[in-house]
Amino acid sequence: MDKPTEIQVTQTFYAGKDGLAVIVCPACGFSKEVNAFEADIARKKTKARCKCNHTFEFIVEIRTIYRKKVALKGQCEIIKYGKRDMIQIKDLSVNGIGFEHPSPLDITIGDKLKIAFRLDNELNSKINLRVEVTRMQGKSIGARFIGSGKDPTLGFYLQS
Repeated sequence: MDKPTEIQVTQTFYAGKDGLAVIVCPACGFSKEVNAFEADIARKKTKARCKCNHTFEFIVEIRTIYRKKVALKGQCEIIKYGKRDMIQIKDLSVNGIGFEHPSPLDITIGDKLKIAFRLDNELNSKINLRVEVTRMQGKSIGARFIGSGKDPTLGFYLQS
């Protein structure tokens, strides 16, 4: 009889500016603190085998600024093509945005994008941003804001 295949989900752990992250085995809960910079595992998919013999994949993300988890619909224009697509915004910070794009093959790291969306606040505020793509993993894209100044509406929204 064949052993049933187990679907593995890549775990994400967060480290501070110092690179320290706590890696937790999803099977037994054993945890170990690692320095993602010294171990050269920051922002890389890594495999680990726990002392309980469970093998799992994880990524260590370095966070220096708070990111607010959101579920907002938006529109993205790839400036070099003028192509527009609907996107699902997953998180926001004062410096960047994380979103899912339906056709990420059209985008590369360094591309400039125009992003427009409405916040889920009382005023349903419209936000227009220019961003530069800094990270890609499948349909998931991370980008930093470019251009002049910060949007005060977005700043207030992130504090709520």
